[in-house]
Amino acid sequence: MFSEAVEDGGRNAGVASVQTVFENGVARNTYDPKRGYLDNVRERMMAAGITGAALKGGLEIIGKVHAGKNPQVLAETQKIFRVEKSPIEINAKQIEYRNSGIDLKAKLNEKLGKINKEQAKTEQIAQTEAVKLIKQAKQSEPKVMQDLQSIAQQTNGKMVGLEYRFKSEESLTRKIADRTQEKVDKAVKNGKDVESVRLNSIAKEAEKNNDALRYTIAFSPDKYVEGYDRTVKALEKQGYEIKQSDNYWLTKGTEKDTGYRGINATFVSPSGQKFELQFHTPESFKFKNDNHHLYEVARKPNVSEERKREIKQLNIKLAEPLISPTNIEKIGGHK
Repeated sequence: MFSEAVEDGGRNAGVASVQTVFENGVARNTYDPKRGYLDNVRERMMAAGITGAALKGGLEIIGKVHAGKNPQVLAETQKIFRVEKSPIEINAKQIEYRNSGIDLKAKLNEKLGKINKEQAKTEQIAQTEAVKLIKQAKQSEPKVMQDLQSIAQQTNGKMVGLEYRFKSEESLTRKIADRTQEKVDKAVKNGKDVESVRLNSIAKEAEKNNDALRYTIAFSPDKYVEGYDRTVKALEKQGYEIKQSDNYWLTKGTEKDTGYRGINATFVSPSGQKFELQFHTPESFKFKNDNHHLYEVARKPNVSEERKREIKQLNIKLAEPLISPTNIEKIGGHK
């Protein structure tokens, strides 16, 4: 009796999972591009499984215990629970659901197959561009490194995280592909030239990429603002051009606050190499590294918006002890 109840719950859970993934796939490719394929699958499986097991098991237990396995009393029990279908009708419905589940699974596999093919094409081209960007960064890196280390000594700053100065091929490929695939999905939906959209988007993402090569320089909170100003001026004096600077210390307590603390600036070297230079305090640099795993979770494509909000609030809370640099409001953005 127990095994039959569990089996019935399992069937319900299976059908619910397939149906939910299919609905998510339809939503993602029509009106809700941020919907993940696995959003709410676990919850609906649990609900369907528990409901199916409880209904079948509950009816059997109540009927058999109180009626001595009397079919007539079991029928009355079913009426109490408003289950008015006969066993034959119930079995027919279960078969219909199972067949429906098989059909949904086949349609879903076909849909996912097409999506996966599009994603595979995007990732393959994105990887080619990522390899080019990293190769170029490695050729330019020795001169940029030499200049930054010299400036750090002059400004009492400290170059940190040098082992991460090159973005990995996998990470850069994913970054370019993820940003491109959104546009590809829209092109498929709107009947546009998918290949043209894909190639143009990847080219633009590669062109504006600024972190195939990236560095971090740290200053104490009381020397941070002065260190930033002197570093920028020293780089400009040597022919570097600052393209953008975002002061995330100033987002604290605003709608744009993500818990990240630091300044991220984009420079172009005299040879044309674009790179990112982050300005941190020793504490904010440690905070970023210690909580990088949360950033990785939040950026995954199948993570729900609710989960992203939870991670954001957690980051903000964890960042509360960080001391803001003295006079940090004097450094505005540069775009």
